Amino acid sequence: MIIDVGDKCVECKNDTSFGSGRFVNRIPAGNDEFDGYLCTECRLMTCEICNEEVVEYGGYNNMIVCDDCNPEE
Repeated sequence: MIIDVGDKCVECKNDTSFGSGRFVNRIPAGNDEFDGYLCTECRLMTCEICNEEVVEYGGYNNMIVCDDCNPEE
C-alpha cells in the first residue's frame, strides 16, 4: 500500500509546502512506499564530467552529464 505523504519529500521527508523554502522547485514524485513530492536537494545528481551537483541533467555515452557539459546540447 502506497502512503500519501502530502507536501513532504518522498526521500528525505522534509516539508515542501508553500513557505517552506522548498516549494518552488519541488516535483511530484512517488516510490514503492510513498506518494508526494521530491525536493531539489534529493533531485541533485553529480555530473560525471565536471563533478558539479546539478538538477538539470541528461545522458551522454551512458553517463549523467549537466547541460553545460553535454556536447549534444
